[in-house]
Amino acid sequence: MYQLIALPRVCLIGIIFVSCSYALAQTKIATPQPIGSISGHVYIDGKAAAGVEVGAFASDSINRRVANAQSKTDSEGYYQLGGLPAANYQIMTFTPNLIVAENEPQSPMFGYFASAKSVLLAAGEDVIDINLKLKRGGVITGKVTDADDKPVVEERVTLQPVVEQGQPQTRMPYQVSASMYQTDDRGVYRIYGLPPGRYRVSVGRSANAGFTGTGGFYLLTYHPDATDINRAEAVDVAEGAEVKDVDIKVGARGETHSLTGRVVDAETNLPLSGLRIGIMFEQGGGFSSGNITGADGTFTIQGVTRGKYGVYVSQDSINSSDFYSDPVSVSVADEDVNGIEIKALHGVSVSGTVMGENIDLKDLLRQIPTLRVSINVIPADGRMTPTTIRSFGSATVAADGSFTVSGLRPGRVSLNVSSSDSAKRPSITKVIAGGVVVSQGFEIERQPVSGIQLVVAYGTGALRGSVTLQGGTLSEFRTEVICRRDGSRITGGAYLDARGHFTMNALVPGSYDCYLQFIPNGRITTRPPQPPHQPVTVSNDTEVEITFLVDLTPKGVGP
Repeated sequence: MYQLIALPRVCLIGIIFVSCSYALAQTKIATPQPIGSISGHVYIDGKAAAGVEVGAFASDSINRRVANAQSKTDSEGYYQLGGLPAANYQIMTFTPNLIVAENEPQSPMFGYFASAKSVLLAAGEDVIDINLKLKRGGVITGKVTDADDKPVVEERVTLQPVVEQGQPQTRMPYQVSASMYQTDDRGVYRIYGLPPGRYRVSVGRSANAGFTGTGGFYLLTYHPDATDINRAEAVDVAEGAEVKDVDIKVGARGETHSLTGRVVDAETNLPLSGLRIGIMFEQGGGFSSGNITGADGTFTIQGVTRGKYGVYVSQDSINSSDFYSDPVSVSVADEDVNGIEIKALHGVSVSGTVMGENIDLKDLLRQIPTLRVSINVIPADGRMTPTTIRSFGSATVAADGSFTVSGLRPGRVSLNVSSSDSAKRPSITKVIAGGVVVSQGFEIERQPVSGIQLVVAYGTGALRGSVTLQGGTLSEFRTEVICRRDGSRITGGAYLDARGHFTMNALVPGSYDCYLQFIPNGRITTRPPQPPHQPVTVSNDTEVEITFLVDLTPKGVGP
């Protein structure tokens, strides 16, 4: 049905060349970079919108909500954001009551920042026609009261989209204001900026919610007063409409209990301090409780509902220790549980050295002084169940390239390297254990493991390009560019911006196979085309430019 063509940039300007080949243009990355701008129009319900605040957020500031540039639309809905250095930006409006009026499958932020468009701005580039089309969002408002008809204050309200059979999933917008999902001093809530659709509205938690905090909790109750989801009344919200009096009446508050115990060394029976305590539901799903053992090894976990749990010494890639434990089974009924004793075991240590594949070790550590080795351990048989407790550990690589990660559970090990600087992406190209190259990790038991060698590659190459669609659209898919380095497990990936542009940085030198991956954007009715491939050679401190051309014209259809 589709014809796909993958062409390098030089192919698109073939009038200059006698023939078209896969030669790739390479240019030195210029620094410092000149500034550029992004401009366009804002439309609300199809009409130009004046006085709308628009901001550009770089990828390194999106969570801080601090705009790199900000402007207000004029009488014709036009905005311009200037003074921008080269970066990947999200262009957003400051209009939480409005929602996006067009499906933008290429933006990975769609559904998170509903009115955003991604723009990959090159150095000194002036990008135009980044238009934001918005429409009025819906509103649900009501009041939450208890069994005595008193207002329930500062209680979180939850919305659950109701998806009919065969219908696409409703995309909830980013919660610009968390306070609108919480009742005020009158028990009143007002949630705005909602896409059209059907919703269930509820407050409270299920009886086996696990942690609810101190002071008790309200049992999960749906509008109007149903504790059974099958009795919940769905609320229909039309575009720009306000649905009032979506009230909820809850019952009496449920009780919570506490778990108290201590952690001791399984060999010496002495108390252990500073260990993080984890808790697991009987049906699976373990996580840290946030509790750390005191000087006498004791801990107290509060706000636990009725149910069966497993309590254990927890680890993650940041909070590691020299100990681990198996879960101790605990049943919580109508009272607190005391006297829990967790016997902690000394974990296994894994040590070794790091060496550079294409770079001297000293130069590698100079460029990445925060280089860390992380280890993840899963059961030796590879089978993961809901009750499997993962084991993590990490360590900073020393100046001589050595590392030691302690406190690991026995099992199958996988290793990774990382940097605190997200712009720098080192990769492991080879793991040598016992003088043998291992591709699927290796097993550890109760004895320390030493002599592991990690061959690490790091590069400063860059890849920039675009994807052009002709003869159709891919509205049901989001397109991602994948580049795999030949002969290694190194992979780079990038999403397309609103114009179909993409970039990859910090690439290791070598030959890559680059191709397109079409990711379903919800329920699909058509099959994606076969992904086109293109070979690419990357070098340090150079930028390679490529272009993918995808012909979506159905076979047999032409001018």
